[in-house]
Amino acid sequence: MKHFVRVVAVCASIVVPAAAQTAGGWVCFGARCPGSDGFAPSLGVSGSPTPGFEFRIVVGDALPGAPGVLLFGLGTEASPLLGCTLNISQLLPLTLPFVIGEAPDVRGTWSVKVDTPDAMPALTLQAFVADAAAPAGVSSTNGVGLIPGDPVEGNPGPGGGDFPVDPWTSVE
Repeated sequence: MKHFVRVVAVCASIVVPAAAQTAGGWVCFGARCPGSDGFAPSLGVSGSPTPGFEFRIVVGDALPGAPGVLLFGLGTEASPLLGCTLNISQLLPLTLPFVIGEAPDVRGTWSVKVDTPDAMPALTLQAFVADAAAPAGVSSTNGVGLIPGDPVEGNPGPGGGDFPVDPWTSVE
Protein backbone atom coordinates (compact mmCIF):
# COMPACT_ATOMS: atom_id res chain seq x y z
CA MET A 1 0.00 0.00 0.00
CA LYS A 2 1.39 3.42 -0.92
CA HIS A 3 1.19 6.26 1.56
CA PHE A 4 0.83 9.88 0.62
CA VAL A 5 0.97 13.17 2.46
CA ARG A 6 -0.72 16.44 1.66
CA VAL A 7 0.89 19.82 1.84
CA VAL A 8 -1.36 22.00 3.95
CA ALA A 9 1.34 24.13 5.54
CA VAL A 10 0.93 27.82 4.86
CA CYS A 11 3.13 29.41 7.50
CA ALA A 12 3.47 33.18 7.52
CA SER A 13 4.64 34.30 4.07
CA ILE A 14 5.27 30.84 2.62
CA VAL A 15 2.36 29.94 0.34
CA VAL A 16 1.69 26.38 -0.77
CA PRO A 17 0.01 26.09 -4.19
CA ALA A 18 -3.31 24.22 -4.20
CA ALA A 19 -2.07 22.09 -7.11
CA ALA A 20 0.57 20.56 -4.81
CA GLN A 21 -2.02 19.12 -2.40
CA THR A 22 -2.81 15.41 -2.17
CA ALA A 23 -4.02 13.18 0.71
CA GLY A 24 -2.35 13.08 4.13
CA GLY A 25 -1.13 16.27 5.76
CA TRP A 26 1.35 18.84 6.99
CA VAL A 27 0.53 21.17 9.84
CA CYS A 28 2.15 24.35 11.18
CA PHE A 29 2.27 24.79 14.94
CA GLY A 30 3.98 26.76 17.66
CA ALA A 31 5.50 30.17 18.13
CA ARG A 32 8.12 31.86 15.99
CA CYS A 33 10.89 33.96 17.57
CA PRO A 34 11.71 37.30 15.89
CA GLY A 35 15.15 38.64 15.11
CA SER A 36 16.31 41.66 13.09
CA ASP A 37 13.68 44.32 12.37
CA GLY A 38 11.09 42.23 14.24
CA PHE A 39 10.92 39.62 11.47
CA ALA A 40 10.39 36.03 12.61
CA PRO A 41 11.54 33.30 10.23
CA SER A 42 8.92 30.84 9.01
CA LEU A 43 9.08 27.17 8.07
CA GLY A 44 6.88 25.66 5.39
CA VAL A 45 6.68 23.04 2.67
CA SER A 46 6.06 23.17 -1.07
CA GLY A 47 5.66 20.46 -3.66
CA SER A 48 4.19 16.99 -3.45
CA PRO A 49 5.67 14.84 -0.68
CA THR A 50 4.28 11.56 -1.99
CA PRO A 51 6.30 8.42 -2.72
CA GLY A 52 8.09 8.79 -6.02
CA PHE A 53 7.84 12.59 -5.95
CA GLU A 54 9.83 15.39 -4.39
CA PHE A 55 8.98 18.31 -2.13
CA ARG A 56 10.86 21.25 -0.63
CA ILE A 57 11.35 22.32 2.95
CA VAL A 58 11.49 26.14 2.96
CA VAL A 59 12.74 28.64 5.56
CA GLY A 60 11.67 32.21 4.79
CA ASP A 61 11.71 35.69 6.33
CA ALA A 62 15.16 35.12 7.83
CA LEU A 63 18.28 37.29 8.06
CA PRO A 64 20.05 37.09 4.66
CA GLY A 65 23.43 35.32 4.76
CA ALA A 66 22.87 33.91 8.25
CA PRO A 67 23.73 30.31 9.17
CA GLY A 68 20.98 28.09 10.53
CA VAL A 69 20.12 24.53 11.45
CA LEU A 70 17.03 22.39 10.78
CA LEU A 71 16.07 20.09 13.66
CA PHE A 72 14.01 16.90 13.38
CA GLY A 73 11.79 15.32 16.03
CA LEU A 74 8.94 12.92 16.58
CA GLY A 75 6.57 15.04 18.67
CA THR A 76 5.43 18.51 19.65
CA GLU A 77 6.00 20.27 22.94
CA ALA A 78 6.68 23.94 23.66
CA SER A 79 9.88 24.31 25.70
CA PRO A 80 11.96 27.45 26.30
CA LEU A 81 15.29 27.43 24.46
CA LEU A 82 17.73 30.33 24.02
CA GLY A 83 15.04 32.93 24.66
CA CYS A 84 12.79 31.37 22.02
CA THR A 85 10.50 28.33 21.96
CA LEU A 86 11.53 24.84 20.91
CA ASN A 87 8.28 23.59 19.36
CA ILE A 88 9.35 20.01 18.69
CA SER A 89 10.20 17.15 21.05
CA GLN A 90 11.77 13.72 20.98
CA LEU A 91 14.63 15.19 18.95
CA LEU A 92 16.34 12.88 16.50
CA PRO A 93 20.15 12.74 16.19
CA LEU A 94 19.83 14.39 12.78
CA THR A 95 20.37 18.05 11.94
CA LEU A 96 20.72 19.85 8.64
CA PRO A 97 22.90 22.99 8.67
CA PHE A 98 22.19 25.66 6.05
CA VAL A 99 22.89 29.28 5.10
CA ILE A 100 20.06 31.71 4.31
CA GLY A 101 20.32 33.12 0.78
CA GLU A 102 21.33 36.72 0.17
CA ALA A 103 18.56 38.98 -1.07
CA PRO A 104 19.02 42.76 -1.23
CA ASP A 105 16.36 44.77 0.62
CA VAL A 106 14.25 41.69 1.43
CA ARG A 107 14.26 38.85 3.93
CA GLY A 108 16.27 35.78 2.94
CA THR A 109 15.11 32.23 2.18
CA TRP A 110 16.61 28.76 2.04
CA SER A 111 15.14 25.52 0.74
CA VAL A 112 16.14 21.93 0.25
CA LYS A 113 14.66 19.33 -2.10
CA VAL A 114 13.60 16.04 -0.53
CA ASP A 115 12.94 12.89 -2.55
CA THR A 116 10.07 11.18 -0.76
CA PRO A 117 10.82 7.59 0.33
CA ASP A 118 8.26 4.80 -0.06
CA ALA A 119 7.56 4.87 3.67
CA MET A 120 7.87 8.06 5.68
CA PRO A 121 7.40 8.30 9.46
CA ALA A 122 5.56 11.12 11.18
CA LEU A 123 8.16 13.85 11.75
CA THR A 124 8.28 17.32 13.25
CA LEU A 125 10.69 20.01 11.99
CA GLN A 126 11.90 23.39 13.25
CA ALA A 127 14.70 25.73 12.19
CA PHE A 128 16.90 28.10 14.19
CA VAL A 129 18.78 30.94 12.45
CA ALA A 130 21.69 33.00 13.82
CA ASP A 131 20.61 36.63 14.29
CA ALA A 132 22.41 39.02 16.66
CA ALA A 133 19.21 41.06 17.14
CA ALA A 134 17.30 38.03 18.48
CA PRO A 135 17.24 36.71 22.06
CA ALA A 136 20.50 34.83 22.73
CA GLY A 137 21.56 35.53 19.13
CA VAL A 138 19.13 33.16 17.39
CA SER A 139 15.66 33.46 15.87
CA SER A 140 13.41 30.45 15.31
CA THR A 141 10.64 29.26 13.02
CA ASN A 142 7.30 27.71 13.80
CA GLY A 143 7.19 23.93 13.82
CA VAL A 144 5.91 21.84 10.93
CA GLY A 145 4.56 18.32 11.40
CA LEU A 146 4.35 15.65 8.71
CA ILE A 147 1.32 13.43 9.11
CA PRO A 148 1.54 10.52 6.66
CA GLY A 149 -1.78 9.20 5.40
CA ASP A 150 -3.42 6.85 2.95
CA PRO A 151 -5.11 8.79 0.13
CA VAL A 152 -7.91 6.24 -0.23
CA GLU A 153 -8.68 5.13 3.31
CA GLY A 154 -7.63 8.31 5.11
CA ASN A 155 -5.72 6.23 7.65
CA PRO A 156 -2.36 7.26 9.10
CA GLY A 157 0.60 5.72 7.32
CA PRO A 158 3.76 4.23 8.81
CA GLY A 159 4.81 6.01 11.97
CA GLY A 160 1.21 6.93 12.75
CA GLY A 161 0.86 10.64 13.01
CA ASP A 162 -0.04 10.65 16.70
CA PHE A 163 1.33 13.99 17.88
CA PRO A 164 0.79 14.99 21.53
CA VAL A 165 -1.30 18.00 20.44
CA ASP A 166 -4.18 18.22 18.00
CA PRO A 167 -2.24 18.15 14.70
CA TRP A 168 -4.96 20.01 12.84
CA THR A 169 -4.82 23.09 15.06
CA SER A 170 -2.40 25.71 13.76
CA VAL A 171 -0.98 28.22 16.22
CA GLU A 172 0.98 31.25 14.99
